[in-house]
Amino acid sequence: MFGTALLLASVAVGAWAACQYELKNIKIDTCDGKPIKEWTLKDIGAELTEECHLRIKGCIKLHQELGDIKVEYKAIKNGMEVARGTEKVCGIKLFDTVFQCPLAKDSDICSTKSWVKELPKGMMSMAVGNIKGEAKVKSTAGVNCYKLSADVKRK
Repeated sequence: MFGTALLLASVAVGAWAACQYELKNIKIDTCDGKPIKEWTLKDIGAELTEECHLRIKGCIKLHQELGDIKVEYKAIKNGMEVARGTEKVCGIKLFDTVFQCPLAKDSDICSTKSWVKELPKGMMSMAVGNIKGEAKVKSTAGVNCYKLSADVKRK
């Protein structure tokens, strides 16, 4: 979820303006199309609030203990890279959740109503279109990868 949350936040940068915009056709899958055995994503997605802030939704169910987690992400719009970054997950606070590693096997990490990213004002028109992204999650369990695509549309 942490990789997906960072990726969703980076691809939707600029989604603001009296919320005349919406996110559509959000697709999240593994890069190779095969399930990840270390965790399961449940109802992962995002939406724009009435204020046009990005709200992350969903849960991750861990099937094994995870430690030393690092996420490399990038976002692409119209073939051009618009965001890239690397984040160490262990010890960071993402929204209202602090990720203390190792993350325990069989735990559920779910978004809350406060998992909202305020987005820069006045940039929404530049975000309209198809946005794609990728997040590589490196941990003690190995390397896993997600790809994401979404459409930002004017209502």
